[in-house]
Amino acid sequence: MHRHQLELVLREAARVAVEREFILVGSQAVHAHTDNAPMEVIVSRECDIWAKSRAEKLTAVDAVLGRTSRFADENGFYVDSVEPGLVLLPSGWEGRLKKLEVPPVIAWCLDVNDLVVSKLNAGRIKDYEFINAMLRLRLADLSLIEQRIWTFPDPVLQARLLARLRMSLEGLP
Repeated sequence: MHRHQLELVLREAARVAVEREFILVGSQAVHAHTDNAPMEVIVSRECDIWAKSRAEKLTAVDAVLGRTSRFADENGFYVDSVEPGLVLLPSGWEGRLKKLEVPPVIAWCLDVNDLVVSKLNAGRIKDYEFINAMLRLRLADLSLIEQRIWTFPDPVLQARLLARLRMSLEGLP
């Protein structure tokens, strides 16, 4: 999704949800950190969000702007409303959110290193490709990612995330 497409979908989500502030938890959050989003961000068709003021899934947004919506058919991209409790994020992530203003909407975007940790937990092939790109392009920092993994109290989770991080490093110089 290109930046102008992200802006359109955020404005539409604000209209449908009657919300002005969202948290971007997927790859589109990278748009807040660079003007030249890599191909791994551009090819993604979904914008993963939740409303900053609500803890529940934005079901109405999914119906109007989601994967199977008319909006998605017409535009080729869509909103994926996410339940906040389903996204694994390291301690302190809220303090590292980056503001992306798309008047009248404010999108609070995950720090790229926190986003990488979340993608490690998801562990899909496209997530590994995304992580590899973030590290290769130096949008993410390996040592910060490792530090954030260590913030989780569960040693099994730490080990799984670290192993997946190593897998995503394949092909990096």
